[in-house]
Amino acid sequence: MTGLLLLTVGLFGSYTYSRLNQSADEMSLRVLKQTSSLVEQRVQALLQKAESQSRLLAATVRPSVNVGGLELVDTVNLPVLGTQLAELVRDNQEIGAVQVVLADSGRSVQASQDVSGGINVTIVDGPVAERTLMRYRPFGDRLLLRETLPSPGLDPREEQSYRLGANAARTVWTGVTLLTEFPTGPTPGITCATPVLAGDGRLRAVVTVSLTLADISRFLNTIKVGETGFAFLLEQTRDGGVRLVADPQPQRLLVSDGDSRRLATLEELNDEVISGMVGRLMMEPRLDEGDLLYVSFPARGQDYVGSFQRVSAERIPNLLLGATVPRAEFLPSPEEIFFFLATGAG
Repeated sequence: MTGLLLLTVGLFGSYTYSRLNQSADEMSLRVLKQTSSLVEQRVQALLQKAESQSRLLAATVRPSVNVGGLELVDTVNLPVLGTQLAELVRDNQEIGAVQVVLADSGRSVQASQDVSGGINVTIVDGPVAERTLMRYRPFGDRLLLRETLPSPGLDPREEQSYRLGANAARTVWTGVTLLTEFPTGPTPGITCATPVLAGDGRLRAVVTVSLTLADISRFLNTIKVGETGFAFLLEQTRDGGVRLVADPQPQRLLVSDGDSRRLATLEELNDEVISGMVGRLMMEPRLDEGDLLYVSFPARGQDYVGSFQRVSAERIPNLLLGATVPRAEFLPSPEEIFFFLATGAG
């Protein structure tokens, strides 16, 4: 009789333990899915806002005057356009810089945030061999000239974002770079570039909008993943590497490299949880947009569960949403398991 009772308790305990583990997996997956959905909505909104601003600016520099059926983009008044760009940057704190580069001449105008908290407007004008760089400070609806610098040979058309947009038929994105225009110092960001085409399809200008990811880091800091879990944003680089580009602790994203700053490598972050998750990611085939990869891994002396999801948007960098939490947070305590067994056996 005693043997039969022990066998019954053992079978019940095994079944209960299995059900508890299954329930923990289901609950953790639900939490991770909800987290990924929230973060993706925020990222999507930010990217779509930048693309929308870029397209609106492209329409602004595409003049309505047609001569011989061709649109004359080079008739743009750069100082007037500069005041408009300055207003755009002032009204959108997540935008670090906005630039318009004219294709035929290389003339350009850029409005950017200043480390002091103001707005800078920079105009590059004149033939390439006699180039002049002028820096302005917006004052009401005017620009006040601060300095003029002879800059022969300076050509904004050599910049990566210009070349990317010039070779595209529509809005495209750069990878994550370090934006230096912000009052709080360098911050990870991305740039979208929109080509401005004439009626005959010829390139007339490229509009770029540089966007900080600091807003995403601030949002991640408000996301609750269980009790001690967290969410983050990664970029998969072209060489197959992975970089952390947004995090609830944004101060750890950058490290000093001589006199400059750069994004930290995963080794420099020294985060056992993120490294463990990325290690599992590298063992899996490439994620398609919108797919959710559910992983489990050991870190910090316990088992973690996590998820990866590729941001679902066209023409953007390879951004991955990550979320993780200790698995123990979804399991009952040993005391609760004993209570289940005792009441079940009784």
